[in-house]
Amino acid sequence: MPVSHEATDKKGWLPVMLAVALVFSGMHLPAVVRAAEPAGAPADAPDEARAEQRMLELNEAGFSAFAEGEFVEAARKFEEAHEFVPDPNLRKNAAIAWFKAERCEEASEAAVFFLLADEMTVKDRIEARSVLGHCRLDEAEAAIAAGDVERARLIVERVALLETDERVEERLSSVRVQLGPPMGQGEGVARVDESNTAGWALLATGAAIVAGTAGYHILSARQGDADTASWLVPSLYGAGAVTASTGVWLIVSDQTASPNAGSQEAAKPAAQKAPAPSVQVGMTFKF
Repeated sequence: MPVSHEATDKKGWLPVMLAVALVFSGMHLPAVVRAAEPAGAPADAPDEARAEQRMLELNEAGFSAFAEGEFVEAARKFEEAHEFVPDPNLRKNAAIAWFKAERCEEASEAAVFFLLADEMTVKDRIEARSVLGHCRLDEAEAAIAAGDVERARLIVERVALLETDERVEERLSSVRVQLGPPMGQGEGVARVDESNTAGWALLATGAAIVAGTAGYHILSARQGDADTASWLVPSLYGAGAVTASTGVWLIVSDQTASPNAGSQEAAKPAAQKAPAPSVQVGMTFKF
């Protein structure tokens, strides 16, 4: 029996109706999948909350490594934690850990960056300055052993300007005994002024090296000179950072030792101020 025109129309519309039904049902599938995900999944958590959680984990790992005597590992954990949440106390913790590892270059750099932050307690600042003091006195003793008494005397004068703990004061007295009678007060002040000028000069030089290296890095990447840049750029960045951090230390030691240190702190550019920490992670270490 031939199929009627009406039946043909119904069968012709059937695939179309099925396709439409599948489209509408498919539109609801993503909602079902999302509803099945746990409410506290990391993908739904705010970026700040995830960064804070990671910082706390790294900070705890740093304390654990410090307690086990793994000071280099502890310092690296504290610095990595600082990358997630820039709490200045993490810098101080890293400075102490580097100092315990007998890595004074890294310890001094971390301590200087901590001292540039605002709203730190007096006790925390004394601890950071004490790290600087111990490291600089190591340099002074090495200079004495090498016969460079003038350099040792200049280092001692600068350490004397810092407000540090009793152990640094005791070492300072011992090094002064090795140096003999102190120079005249007028000469000492002149040397301090000269070294302050040197601090700004070193800071400017270091900044220029870093800026020039950045320009060279970009230019070499464009010109395809990656082989030379791969070893030259890190070396130049390192030299610039060391030079700048040394200059910053000379400047900071004058500011923190000056009677007007408070007003100088308030007058610092906003770019040097660390963001306010969202959590408190600082802890006093004994070193």
